[in-house]
Amino acid sequence: MYLINTVKDFSKGKSAGITYLVLGFVISIPLGLASLRIDRRLDILAGYDVLEYSHRALVYGLASGILLLITLVFLAAISSGILGYFKKNSGLGRWVLLVLAIVHAPITSFTALVYGTSILRVGGAIIRHIH
Repeated sequence: MYLINTVKDFSKGKSAGITYLVLGFVISIPLGLASLRIDRRLDILAGYDVLEYSHRALVYGLASGILLLITLVFLAAISSGILGYFKKNSGLGRWVLLVLAIVHAPITSFTALVYGTSILRVGGAIIRHIH
């Protein structure tokens, strides 16, 4: 119950500004690096013409789906939280967080697009294999 309340407070802007700053970097960097790694692995599998026959490709597609969901939830929670923090607080810190959120949103959206592309590639390979 404590974790649920903490996440609710986080998404409503009730957390400390440093929390948004730290979590923005701590969570988004691994998500972005993982998306690039999965995409690169799928490129390698496709280069060997084994994407359609590879169980590894299915695992990467499933991982992409899970990480896409995490990325979208994280983007929504941190964006909502920073907007709430901006409205409730005053000072320079709120402006810094708002600017970082504006820069962060397209980068995280790009990460989500890379995950979505990986899912589509694996899905297309499955369809080609079935037919």
